[in-house]
Amino acid sequence: MKKGAKILTVRIITAVVILGLGIFLFKLLSSNRKKPEQKNETGISRTLAGEPIKLVPVRAEIKTYGSVRAGRTVTVSSELAGKIVYVKPNMKNGMIVEDGEVLVKIDKTDYEIALNKAEAAINVLNASIKKQKLSIDNAKLLLTTVKKQLVLEEKQYKRAESLVDKKVYSPQKMEEAAKSLEAVRSKYFTAEGVLSNTTVELTSLNAELQSSETAKKEAFLNLQRCTIKSPFHGRLKNISVEKGEFTSVGKALFEVVDDSSLEIPIALSADEAGMILDFTPGKDKDYSHWFKYNEDNPILIEWGDKSGKFKWKGKIIGVEKFDTDTRMITVLVKPIAPIKVHEENFPLVAGMFCKVIFTGREIKDALKVPLNAIQLNGCIYVVDKKTEKVKAVKINIIRYDNYQAIISSKGLNSDDYLVTQPLPNGILNGTKVKIVKPLL
Repeated sequence: MKKGAKILTVRIITAVVILGLGIFLFKLLSSNRKKPEQKNETGISRTLAGEPIKLVPVRAEIKTYGSVRAGRTVTVSSELAGKIVYVKPNMKNGMIVEDGEVLVKIDKTDYEIALNKAEAAINVLNASIKKQKLSIDNAKLLLTTVKKQLVLEEKQYKRAESLVDKKVYSPQKMEEAAKSLEAVRSKYFTAEGVLSNTTVELTSLNAELQSSETAKKEAFLNLQRCTIKSPFHGRLKNISVEKGEFTSVGKALFEVVDDSSLEIPIALSADEAGMILDFTPGKDKDYSHWFKYNEDNPILIEWGDKSGKFKWKGKIIGVEKFDTDTRMITVLVKPIAPIKVHEENFPLVAGMFCKVIFTGREIKDALKVPLNAIQLNGCIYVVDKKTEKVKAVKINIIRYDNYQAIISSKGLNSDDYLVTQPLPNGILNGTKVKIVKPLL
């Protein structure tokens, strides 16, 4: 064997011996070393703020604002043209007037004259009608007499005709009988025409009488319109009338506001309106509107001044309009009664700005969660009560309610905990944590 091959063999054997000696020493040392203590798996080093999940029916609160207005405001205008001869003394904006109280008078001289003319025309026409009825009676009597003469002449003509045929009468007698018949027949037609004419004239007189009676009613009505009264108990507004001025038909004189009937128009989005109104058509047979409002869902009206904050109950009385461009629904809220009577209860009047709080309909499969519980990835994190491990849950947000969100409760259990803080770095799905109550 060559010298180089021997050297390589020696080196390989030496390396194998060293390696075997190292393995032997490692095992010897390892067998004498104590094993490290195993940490109990239940030990928890991370804590998160959270709260128990309570799956109960949820009602959303919709807070909005609106201005109070009178539910009934009537603009009183002049129905006649004429001179104003009377205005209620010291009549001014804000004055309270009673139902039926006389506020303004218009000069009625022209309308009294019109009434007298109409009455005189009626008297004349009534006399003419009586006279015409007598003429008709006379015409009927004359027609009856001439008709009898005509019958006799017709018989005389036939008799003369028979005698001429028998050559008892000469043809001259026949001509005389024919002339006599034609004369009586002419009288009959004339009497018949007279009767027709008098009947037509009576119809015309009756039409004129009806027109005059209408003119009388109009004149009488105008006389009543000369006195302008308050349509109901209320407050005067926008007065535009003075004694001595001339008014025209349709000119607005004043407005009467009924402050006892107030309403607040509130604009809601279609989503918000869907929380408080039921738009299901034909659900109940006694529907009188295209929507239904459940009165079990309370409405609160709030306003305040230096003396404090006041609260009234409210009620939806109708939907004023629906804007197809913005999809906003304007509902009308009527104040019903104060929730609590205060010693210095400031009255609710038209023009005031109020907060209106609606309580939405009940949502059975939903849950209210704080906005802090919604993580940046759009999920919430829950902790299983048994395993105490974190789990991410995708959510469907139904709507936001103040500083909370109403979400679908699908995939959630009442035995779990909801993490109510932003999730710290290092905590992932399956991480074991401890839940503590959040600090207030």
